[in-house]
Amino acid sequence: MLSPPLEQQKAVAFSAAALRIVEEMTEAGATAAKGESAGVAHGLERWRSLGDQARKGAKTSQGLGMTLAVAKACRLAFAKRPLGGDRYYETVGYHLVGLPEIYVAKSHGNEWSAVMLMEEIANAMAERGIEATLRDRKLTLSRERDYAEDDFKFNPYGIVRVEA
Repeated sequence: MLSPPLEQQKAVAFSAAALRIVEEMTEAGATAAKGESAGVAHGLERWRSLGDQARKGAKTSQGLGMTLAVAKACRLAFAKRPLGGDRYYETVGYHLVGLPEIYVAKSHGNEWSAVMLMEEIANAMAERGIEATLRDRKLTLSRERDYAEDDFKFNPYGIVRVEA
């Protein structure tokens, strides 16, 4: 299944719908699913757990749109982190929830600390907005790209690099 290009404001809603489709496929007997944009595959129990998290988060939205819980469940379902590059621990697939990728310098710490920082920044961007989060943390958004525009992994929202 291939989604249309996602508008940033609708990315979480589309990802939540894709997560629901994965759930429906597994309920119908599918034994595997993979999100190709970031190359993410989970076991069936993990897919079900993420779908459950998204559903519970949607019930708490009270008509205010997608909640942080839905965005986080979709990010965990369809994005990958940390990928180890030469100088950075990197995310891939954050465009699927309307966020820029986050690259944390390896000199900042180990993989675990990089993942915790990636989550902290992604949660802040989802809650308070990208610009406010970058301003408060004194980070900048780069429009450089690691993937071609027609690549599944291409993130049109850029890259945030966290130096040590």
